[in-house]
Amino acid sequence: MVDYYIIITQKELQDMKYYLASLSVQPVITFAHGYRTENYQMTFLSRPCFFEIAYLESGDIIREFCGERTVFREKSLVTFPHDKEFSTSSVNGFQHHLTVGIALAEPLKTISADEIASRRIGNNEALLPESISPGSSCERCEKLLRQIIGGFSSADAAGNLMELSALFGLFAEMTQQSIADASSIAGEPKRRENLYCRRAREYISRHIGEKIRVSDIAAFAGISYGYLSAIFAAAEGVPLVDYINRLKIARVRELITTRRISLEDAGVAVGIDDVKYLSRIFKKYNGITSAEYRKLHVRV
Repeated sequence: MVDYYIIITQKELQDMKYYLASLSVQPVITFAHGYRTENYQMTFLSRPCFFEIAYLESGDIIREFCGERTVFREKSLVTFPHDKEFSTSSVNGFQHHLTVGIALAEPLKTISADEIASRRIGNNEALLPESISPGSSCERCEKLLRQIIGGFSSADAAGNLMELSALFGLFAEMTQQSIADASSIAGEPKRRENLYCRRAREYISRHIGEKIRVSDIAAFAGISYGYLSAIFAAAEGVPLVDYINRLKIARVRELITTRRISLEDAGVAVGIDDVKYLSRIFKKYNGITSAEYRKLHVRV
């Protein structure tokens, strides 16, 4: 057996599992109670259309499934699908948790954060994260779970309505948390790319008077040459080398018109010591030669 732990409260959001529950048929609460024991150890058989939502009041829980041991920390909310056999136990023996067992017409479906971010969740669907760490959302889920337990223990119609209302409130809270997490995950690659592009622009601005190699920019940004070239072109709309050349030529235009220095000296000031090459790219980006540009923009 593989013997390792995944600490849910320390996991990156990218590793989080999410479950999609179909509510086209009203879910059935089969039990709802608090559970307290000094020696917690249980095995659950496969029940494909059944799952539990538990709030771990005191004590961590270890779930063992397919050779993987996952630790869920106390004060967190956990979704336990029963689609396959698994076992749970307490790290220190003692365990106190609140739990509700729910039967659906269809099994829970695993769904990725990218899928959540790219699709619309229907009116008859709920998203359930594998775990919600301690915080305001978890506290609201705990209160709703207690209301479900209170309603389940009541024999009157009002209690049953309270139980169902709290259950759908719990689904709503968990769905909202899942969507927030998924949006954060989906946006993370874009934020990283923006950071790399910003670092690239910063490097270019600092070294505009020097020879600039794309490999040096990539090293400064902390990514590979090829990846930087690809994301920069996508973000800026021009290849990285073109971006550098445009900035250098803009500086050259300024120097030959406001300071009235030669094209050769202007080239040295921007790290281009080959005046023939500079003349060629100046015309490429301006449509006219440097001499023609000077005549148009410098008053005698």
